[in-house]
Formats: sequence, structure tokens, C-alpha cells
Amino acid sequence: MTQCNIIQIMLTILECKKILNKGERKYTDEEIKMIREFLYTVAEIENENKGNNTGNK
Repeated sequence: MTQCNIIQIMLTILECKKILNKGERKYTDEEIKMIREFLYTVAEIENENKGNNTGNK
């Protein structure tokens, strides 16, 4: 997945808020931004690792 593709699938803060605040726990906008950024970082690392491992199979 290229950087352009990653940007296209990013969720808005409003979309994240709807998903995260479905349960009893309610998150602030700042918490939602931090969670979203963390998840994007994890996804980017996973994507890089998949790219590095494709030559090993």
C-alpha cells in the first residue's frame, strides 16, 4: 500500500468519535486524536514489515 492509499482510507475525527463512543466509555476529542494517531502508526509499521518480509517467502 502506498502513502497515497493510506491517506485515502484515513478516518475523520467524527467517524472515529462515532466508533469509539458507542459504548459506555466516552472519549474526548484529544483522546480520539491520540488513539487514531497511535493506530495509524501501528498500521504503518505493519505495512512496512509486510513489505520487508515479502522477499523472504
